[in-house]
Amino acid sequence: MVKEIKNSLNGAGLKVAIAVARFNEVVTDKLLEGAVRELELLGVADKDITVVHVPGAFELPGVCRRLADSGKYNAVMAIGAVIRGETSTTTWW
Repeated sequence: MVKEIKNSLNGAGLKVAIAVARFNEVVTDKLLEGAVRELELLGVADKDITVVHVPGAFELPGVCRRLADSGKYNAVMAIGAVIRGETSTTTWW
């Protein structure tokens, strides 16, 4: 017989930060809406969700690091959309 391990996801009492890029808002706004909706379904209270908007995906790692290092959150999420061909690439050498 297959051994199955199941857990129940309960977000009650957890504090979650979400860093979301403004670039490609058509995509990131929908991703943010879905993330917040799912967190609420898991029991995370509205007041325990903090959303931080940043200009683009490049800024996400730094902001997520600061949020994580603050010690205020149980989880930190990053939402960004890098769509090939949208951003020009420059050679620096």
